[in-house]
Amino acid sequence: MRKPISVGYLETSVTSGQACHLVPRGTGVSPVSRMEDVAPMRAQSGCGEFPFRLDRTGQDVRATRRACGFTLIEILMVIVILGIAAIAVVPQMSSGADFQATSAARAIAVDLQYAQNQAIATQKRVRVLFDVDANTYFLLYYDPVTDTNTPIRHPINKGSYVVSFSNMRDYPNLKLVAASFGTDPFVEFDAIGAPVSPGGVRVQSGSASYSIVVTAITGKVTVTMDSSVSP
Repeated sequence: MRKPISVGYLETSVTSGQACHLVPRGTGVSPVSRMEDVAPMRAQSGCGEFPFRLDRTGQDVRATRRACGFTLIEILMVIVILGIAAIAVVPQMSSGADFQATSAARAIAVDLQYAQNQAIATQKRVRVLFDVDANTYFLLYYDPVTDTNTPIRHPINKGSYVVSFSNMRDYPNLKLVAASFGTDPFVEFDAIGAPVSPGGVRVQSGSASYSIVVTAITGKVTVTMDSSVSP
């Protein structure tokens, strides 16, 4: 397989040494001499056809475009998968109550970050509503015009995005102890990912207790271990 090497406006085949002149696509004119004349082009004269577009430095623009990062949807999917892994894997490492609290705190932190990213991606207000008594929390779209909440669809199971620790066999001792964001039991992220009211959630299992805090303005989510408490 011949490997073309681009040098300015001249492309040469390594195997044959044959010069390949660049000409405008669809024409038979001689090589161009001005950068502004370079349109989508092809290499001819025995080297095959290689459609491309050059920038002012002589680089293939398509190659630059191909060197791109991940899409926002891909990043959101990774965040969700990490949350599921935190819920499913960590408690199985030990049956101790302390690991239940660790896993739950991480899962909540991941879902808070997911909600924040959803708000940015969709340009909608997103709430994470905590029902402490039911050991459950919900991810919701909030419409301030109609003052209504709409469940967010879980990207994996396609159902409503609801996490209920009471219905998970790996969390028999876990409790949502408190959830406070200003005067509300929910945190609401606006279209730029900032929380309307900062605050936090506390989970406890046995003697282990963790606080998950959402910082004002930036919405940064942090997890900290509280002092040991009585079970």
